[in-house]
Amino acid sequence: MASNLFIQANIVEINDGPVYHVLLSSVPHVGELVELRSQKEERMGQEPYHKYRVIQIIHNVWDVPEDTDTGYQKVNIYVEQA
Repeated sequence: MASNLFIQANIVEINDGPVYHVLLSSVPHVGELVELRSQKEERMGQEPYHKYRVIQIIHNVWDVPEDTDTGYQKVNIYVEQA
């Protein structure tokens, strides 16, 4: 059975660009191209389509204590315009 778990992530445009909060089923690799559509920018009448190249990935991970099943993972994906 397929899992419905998603990875919380931020796509961060370098040099003080915007940050997009996203849910991913997999994390892109450094060097890959990402095409992002911002629903928020679309609703605001701004250009919603962006093409980026991944330049760095940082995983923020918390361990799972023995007495609980809670852990945490959030990924920051740093990108530049492609």
